[in-house]
Amino acid sequence: MSRKLKVQELESRIAPSVGLFGFLAGLAESDAGFGAVFNTVVDQDGNVDVGAATNAINGADLGVTVTPVVSSFNLNGLVIPDATAARILAAFGG
Repeated sequence: MSRKLKVQELESRIAPSVGLFGFLAGLAESDAGFGAVFNTVVDQDGNVDVGAATNAINGADLGVTVTPVVSSFNLNGLVIPDATAARILAAFGG
């Protein structure tokens, strides 16, 4: 007897992943600098203040200027591979 697999179950078998909002919220708790920015531009429901995020990037003297492509964005439901999460943590010294 066969059973249908959920998309998330298939993805986890192919490449383990982590929820983006939960991952970033955890990083915000452990890294004060990132947390200050994250908590300014993302609310508790995962909604991103696109204008504030754009201003934060453009004001950070990174040598780049960004323009929003969308007016609203939510981090819930998005997943990133564990390998990407590990690279992000490494960038923050984790």
